[in-house]
Amino acid sequence: MAEIHSCPNCGADWSQSARVARKTKSSSARTRNVLRYAGLGALSAIVVALVVQVVLNGLASVATGDQDTIPTGLWERLDLALGGIAELLSRAGAFFVRHGGTILLILGIMLVGALAGVGAYMLQRGSAGHHTSRTSRRVRRKRRK
Repeated sequence: MAEIHSCPNCGADWSQSARVARKTKSSSARTRNVLRYAGLGALSAIVVALVVQVVLNGLASVATGDQDTIPTGLWERLDLALGGIAELLSRAGAFFVRHGGTILLILGIMLVGALAGVGAYMLQRGSAGHHTSRTSRRVRRKRRK
């Protein structure tokens, strides 16, 4: 069988290309990798549990006003945490009521700037010239010859 020395699609020279044998992958899991992933999973679970604990305690302390002690029972802490979320939302609402006009003005300025940047990019891109599919075909034909 005759050896092909160039790519039939793009015309690239294949005569000097090295042939690489494919590696076969084993379907069995390696014990070392399984243990490593199990350890990482356990460590991740501990970190997530600690973060949830800190967030729950923080929200509960917001609800109590940082004066009372936080109860040790999980359901009592969850109830206080929901109260803390409600308190934070009411504070955020009050902030947006006071500063809503300024926030909208800043967002509007950012939007105008973003639109100006996109417009400048499109103008610059338009002046660079585009290749149509017809010119791309011409280039491929020239390479093949």
